[in-house]
Amino acid sequence: GAECSRFALLPSLYYASEIAKGNYDMISIKVGFEHKFGIAFDDFMLLEMPDTPNQDGDFSDPEIYMLFNDCFLGVYDTTVEEGSAERYAVCAKRLQKLCSNEEYGYIFKTLKSLCDILAVKYELGVKTRTAYKKKDIEALKTLLTKYNSLIDLIEQFYVCFREQWFEENKPNGFELHDIRIGGLIHRIKHCEKRISDYIDGKQQNIPELEEILLDHLGNGLNYSKKAGYCKLWTQSALIDVITQ
Repeated sequence: GAECSRFALLPSLYYASEIAKGNYDMISIKVGFEHKFGIAFDDFMLLEMPDTPNQDGDFSDPEIYMLFNDCFLGVYDTTVEEGSAERYAVCAKRLQKLCSNEEYGYIFKTLKSLCDILAVKYELGVKTRTAYKKKDIEALKTLLTKYNSLIDLIEQFYVCFREQWFEENKPNGFELHDIRIGGLIHRIKHCEKRISDYIDGKQQNIPELEEILLDHLGNGLNYSKKAGYCKLWTQSALIDVITQ
């Protein structure tokens, strides 16, 4: 889907070019990079942050599969550990200072807005399921505000990502992201409505939240600690939850 900005590779390409010229001095390389591109090498490398906070073993791109992980079906909720969302809040704060960069700020805006989403969404499915099973109506009411804010955050991300796309690519291909992100927004609105109806007594239960979540690799209740290569949207958004 070409989500990643092609310019995110600049530090690696510049580093490789300097090595090819026989320059192995990292300090010199960083100074040269900042002189050429007008942004510190280490600052540019902060673009790596969203890919690393919750990597464990064979994890691959948690910022993608947890973006599309369903709040009710929770295919990847077994990979979530307490405190995971807060790590993305920290990422967002560190990326914020670079969003005003004249040349490359648009890239940092996109990733900052993605981290803002994950700071809310990463643990949302787990918290929803826990509150539901405890029949904790007050907790569910609190979570409703997170669902509502999440919709706004995804809308903001869409605007930032669209700006990045049209800065670097032809229009062709963006229709895929209209479908992906649009579907995500409407699914979250649907989940929010279902929770609201349950709280108001308009529906007696939420069947999806009563299913037993099993390891998505087929290891039953024994979570393997390996999310594997599961960054594709079809794997995150279109497969059914594994149930017993």
